[in-house]
Amino acid sequence: MATSVRHVSFSEENNREFATYTPEEYERGFSESELEGNIGLLEEELKNRIIVTVTLSENELEKMKFCDFYELEADDVPEFGVCITEKSAKLDVCDILIYLEGEDCLELNALGIKRKVEDLKKRSKSIEVVVGRKK
Repeated sequence: MATSVRHVSFSEENNREFATYTPEEYERGFSESELEGNIGLLEEELKNRIIVTVTLSENELEKMKFCDFYELEADDVPEFGVCITEKSAKLDVCDILIYLEGEDCLELNALGIKRKVEDLKKRSKSIEVVVGRKK
């Protein structure tokens, strides 16, 4: 089987530029002031909670029910994060998921948490979960 060698070279000819968005047009996230306000809300909410660390088995992890904060209809729903929706032996309704196995969860939505849980179940039989619980 013969192999062929092909040389590649670059030239200034035939280069084209394409229009794109400016950083201001492309930006879809929060402004700096909105981010600072959200961080303040987050810090304030967490100050009003007890930080609880629990270890969940694979079976308990399977049964863990959660949703985005805005989907939960309860009196003490926080203004952010992913909340536990069903009480279990180790978790309470409205607990906020903070860490799963040492990985930050505060910026994830429920779908992101679900993916993280699926990934963690493949790696370990028990998972350390840190939640914020109403005092």
